[in-house]
Order: sequence, then structure tokens, then C-alpha cells
Amino acid sequence: MNKNLKISLLILGLTQASKVFAQQRDSSSEIAFGFVFSAGLIIAGGYFLFLRHNRNKFYKSGERGGYAVVEESGDISSILPDSTVLLGSESKSTSSLASKVIRRMDTLGMGGVYVCVSSPSSAILDAMSREGIPCDDIMFIDCVQKAFDPKKIDIRNTVFIENPSFVEEILMEVQRIREKVSSKQKFLIIDSISSLLLYNKPEGVGELVQRLINKARIGGDCVIMIYSRGKDVNPLIQSIQPMMDSHIVVGKGPYPPESPHDPASMGSNSRAKTFMGSSYLVFEKPPQKRAMRIFFEKVKSGGLRGMCISRESPDKLSSDFETGDSMLIWLTDDAELGESTVSSRPLDISIKVDEFLKAGENSIILLDGLQYIVNEHGFKSAIRLIATLKDRVARSNSLLLIPIMPQSFEDVQMGLLESELQHL
Repeated sequence: MNKNLKISLLILGLTQASKVFAQQRDSSSEIAFGFVFSAGLIIAGGYFLFLRHNRNKFYKSGERGGYAVVEESGDISSILPDSTVLLGSESKSTSSLASKVIRRMDTLGMGGVYVCVSSPSSAILDAMSREGIPCDDIMFIDCVQKAFDPKKIDIRNTVFIENPSFVEEILMEVQRIREKVSSKQKFLIIDSISSLLLYNKPEGVGELVQRLINKARIGGDCVIMIYSRGKDVNPLIQSIQPMMDSHIVVGKGPYPPESPHDPASMGSNSRAKTFMGSSYLVFEKPPQKRAMRIFFEKVKSGGLRGMCISRESPDKLSSDFETGDSMLIWLTDDAELGESTVSSRPLDISIKVDEFLKAGENSIILLDGLQYIVNEHGFKSAIRLIATLKDRVARSNSLLLIPIMPQSFEDVQMGLLESELQHL
């Protein structure tokens, strides 16, 4: 039967039923009541059927990986104090999105619990401090700090969990430290569901999400579940979505974004804005070598001492760029290639950079080959090397550039890289 015909018949049936109800009454007031009751039924029924019939006008669905993902229009400013929200990001990293969410919570006068799975709490706190967002009434459950830097686990308002696979412990800690939040209206942020999937089966994550939502609703809390979009997470999002009040996707576009991180649109980037004492992550899209162009331009035009550590040989670099007086170091584990080399061992790289920086300040270091270091020695060793180089560069008032292709790294790894390095 045609859907419109069904709607018409149902409304007609409601109308006739209400007329019979009214005709069975003796007094004129009861007849009037019957017609009012009739009108109410018609309006309510028509509104319900209208919503069912037109729901696709309010939601748009897209096929990704064989699963339909429904997205509601809106932005972070539409999040309400007692709502449950799925918050999707087109970016593999959710750190910048998380900062915006916290600012929204602060605007609403809310405190709460933040579960860190993509980035360590230290990085979130640093970002909040830079942006002037108060964090006195936010409790953190950090699931990643112990895995990457176990020495740095003395952070205020933070509980540390061994790793994100301990879902029962996460649930227990959320319930426990929620009581320490002084705000009357509280929030719970999970950052992110995508990262939880790296450590747990989808059904385990789904169960955790459901239990957290149920607990939060009892207390009238706002719940925000952040995730990075992709076909791997879509089945879970599809199952979680019915539990949520709204589903918002922000930052639509390619990753890395076409602007300002698209090398093709930035030429040589000789005017890339940098600050001495800082360390930067540079997104690359082969075959353009954006970081190299920035580096050699800074040496040539900025008068900086330069050290370029690269998987490319010094001869190859000299043929492709105007290298000037830059120190060119070949990142290779072939010890027979000469003195202008350094092995992929983080300690050897650290020593080489330290020697260069001690010879003079106002320098620029390019470390090209992070993926190679990760492949040889693991991400944990690589992120510790970056933290060490970052501190030394800051002390010597120099610059550090580290080019990467974001698609080569997992969500958690991208979160940690972006917690240590600024975007350029």
C-alpha cells in the first residue's frame, strides 16, 4: 500500500473515532471536548508520521565500507548540558576537536571526566593551558601515558590506567572520580572510540559505551563520544548511534586538509611562520617535499645553521636542492657509508643532534625518516626521541622540523605526535 495512502487512512480513522466519541456524549460541552480531543489526536499522529516519512530530510546517509552512516547537521555549539552526542572527526587526530569540546563545556559551566585514549592527559592539559581554558574541575582517566612515558605519571587530577584494553577498570574509575567533580552539571568525554578499537573487540567497546551512557543518564550528565571517521569504526558507530541524542561530524574534507597543509598550494613555503625554540610536524604528500623546501629556504634566507638528517643521500639532496652550508646526514644503518651518516638508533640520533646544537644556537634541524625509525625501533622509542630533541631545541633557541605522511600512523600515534609537535 502506498505510504501516503496509509497516512491518510490513519488520520481519517482517528477523525472518525473522535466523532463517535463526541456523538456518544449528551451535553454540548462534552461534544466540544470530543472535537478538541480529535484535533489533538490528529495533530500528534500527523506530526509523528511526518517525522517518520521525512526523517531522511533531516539526516543524510553515506555509504562507507558497506555501512550506512547517518550524520546529523550541527556543530559543537549545539551540544546541550544533558545530551548524549556522537562527535565524528574527519581527521585521524582528535586533539584539536577535543579542545573545542572542553571549551564548550566550560562555556556551559560544566566540569567532568575526560577519558584519554588518543592523547595523554599531559598533552590535553598543555593545550588547555595555551588556550586559557580552566581545568580545575576536570578529572582525567589517562589510558596511554604509562605505555609511552611511564616516568611522567604524576599529573594532578589524573588517574592512570595501564592500557586502553582494561575496559572494566575504565568503567570503575569513571564512576569513582565522577564524585570528585564539584560542578552540579557534569560531563563525560571519551577521546576516542576509534582508539579504543585498536585495543579491544568492537563488542567490548560497544558494551563499555552502553554502560557509560546508562550510568551518565542516571546522573543527568552530558556524554560526548569522539571518534575518527573511517570504515573500520563505522559498524560500531552504527550500533551506538541509536543510543545517542545527536550525531555531529565536523572538519569534513581530506586529511591532511587541502589548506593549509597541502604542499601543492604552498609553493616553496619560504614564508612558513615559525618561532625559534619550537618543534613542528610537517604533513607531506609525495612527491612534493615541503619540509625540505622550508628547511633549505630557512638556511638560505634566514641565516640559520642547518642540519638535515634524511633517508636521502647527501649527493641526492645536493642535486635536488640548494643545500648551501647545511650539514647533510644520511640516516642509514649501513655503517660503511662514511662519517656523514647516523644510524636509526634513537640514542645515536640524539647524540648527533646534541653535538650540532652545542656548536651554536639559532639552528634548524630536519629529521626526515621518522617512519624508518619507528619501523626499526618501535613507536615508543621514536616518541621519546622526539621529546628529547624538542627539549634540546627549545633550550638552544632553535627549530625542529619532522615531516610525516599521516596515513602511515595509527590514531593513537598521531595523537601523541601532535601532543609533542605543533602543525606547520
